[in-house]
Amino acid sequence: METTYNVKLWKTSVYNGTRKTTYTVRWELDGKEWRQPFVTAALAESFRAELVVATRRGEAFSTATSRPLSHQTGADNTNWYAFAVTFADALWGRTSANNRKVVAKTLMTVTVALLRSPIPAHMAPVGVRTALREYGFNTKKRHQAPPETLMILKWVARNTMSMAAWEDPARVESVIQAISRKLDGNPGGREFRQA
Repeated sequence: METTYNVKLWKTSVYNGTRKTTYTVRWELDGKEWRQPFVTAALAESFRAELVVATRRGEAFSTATSRPLSHQTGADNTNWYAFAVTFADALWGRTSANNRKVVAKTLMTVTVALLRSPIPAHMAPVGVRTALREYGFNTKKRHQAPPETLMILKWVARNTMSMAAWEDPARVESVIQAISRKLDGNPGGREFRQA
């Protein structure tokens, strides 16, 4: 997990909209601006005060979640890919084959969107997607994966973000955008059906 001590805080900004007023706390980590809107000034000032206290204590901030380490939920200790595999396995015995395919395709797309680094040149993106869809999220076939597929899955396991990525609104938005598009980039999201 990457952290920083380079933190700047600004005064809470107020936006008077036609329907409601929004109070937004703004801060910067290593030059990247973060925002958190609130419906009342008291909530915004309380949150800002927590950031100020953490800064004065000399606490490190997570560059993934933008929050002080004391605010971490423990999600940064869980790898997304490991969680997704466990999720797929939990659904396996109680869902239809068609639903398993939908889940595997969805988890594949989300996993690629949550990679910390680009897919290496020696791995074809289609090969990574196939490895995830056909083996990584397939309880029955995972242990039958050929050596080159195992290599890809091990790389994915090392290079996916932690569950703390879901605490970053910008990251969640990028995942939603990935799910809402076909592999060729055109609109046409997948349906995710629960068991």
